[in-house]
Amino acid sequence: MGQSKCCFGFLWQSPHPFEGQRLHHSSRAEAQLKVHQGKHLDAEVVPVRTLRLSPDAELQVMVQDISTSSVDGVSHFSSGSDNRPDSTGACVWWGGLLLSAWISHEKADFIRGQRIIELGCGASALPSAAASMCGAAVALATDGCPANIGAARSTISCNEAVLKSCSAMKFDWADGVAEADLAAWDVVLFADVLYKAGTSELLARTIAQLLRPGGMVLGAVGLHRVGSSEIFGAMKCQGFDAQEIPLTAPVLESTKGASMSLAGVAGHDSLAVMGLSASRNESILVRWIHTGICVQGSADMSETLCGKVLNATRAPEESTCDSGWMPSE
Repeated sequence: MGQSKCCFGFLWQSPHPFEGQRLHHSSRAEAQLKVHQGKHLDAEVVPVRTLRLSPDAELQVMVQDISTSSVDGVSHFSSGSDNRPDSTGACVWWGGLLLSAWISHEKADFIRGQRIIELGCGASALPSAAASMCGAAVALATDGCPANIGAARSTISCNEAVLKSCSAMKFDWADGVAEADLAAWDVVLFADVLYKAGTSELLARTIAQLLRPGGMVLGAVGLHRVGSSEIFGAMKCQGFDAQEIPLTAPVLESTKGASMSLAGVAGHDSLAVMGLSASRNESILVRWIHTGICVQGSADMSETLCGKVLNATRAPEESTCDSGWMPSE
């Protein structure tokens, strides 16, 4: 058996029939949520945890140990260049909690009635679920790892309030955007998906292809991540201006409360515990608006925010590698 990780949401152990296809959200994707979780599980389930993301917004999550090596002898995690399994997305990270809490507190008009897509949702898809609770017409959580999508579907399926509008589907940025999804999304979300150099250009290009004219991008960008500063230049090259979103005390308090709730079930899983640490995972929230290639606006903070990330105190990368975690796609 492979090393076990603390995963938020059930791991559906049977491969999904649509996992190999390119992104295209439809009623068929929504129908994927109808399957009862219990038919796909043999492992013992840890009790449900309730995350209060705002005074009137709660999400239920379930926790199960999952193998980062294989399920029934078949690997369900992408491997890095050293062939070590990628379990990064199997844990909830502070940036995802922060973005979810902000959405839940804000309940903004740009969420209600809109088509929302999340890139790199990991095993929890909390930002997508939060957007759905706040009135999104469609909230589609995507990730390149099949195991993460299976777990994300379980988070969605145990929250009745989001079932009608929220779903999860496998989507690898490198596969390209399907024609039906070009300029088809009102809001693109991502949270702490940049943790190695050279990935920002692909993310920015994917966002530019998905977003409709006049749409908006909301991202949680880690201050202590290798390569995360590159996103500001990459987005600027695609014609996006950046603005930092102020973080209010209630949003930070809700994020901390959710983190503490999950830390109680993380146990001795060093990666899960590390991912919930505010000091190790400090993030900023950024809003991007498309203004056109090379358009300079006085409100644009791309250069300032890039400098802020570059100048942030970085946690030693060696310590994460020594603990057994190697960040990879």
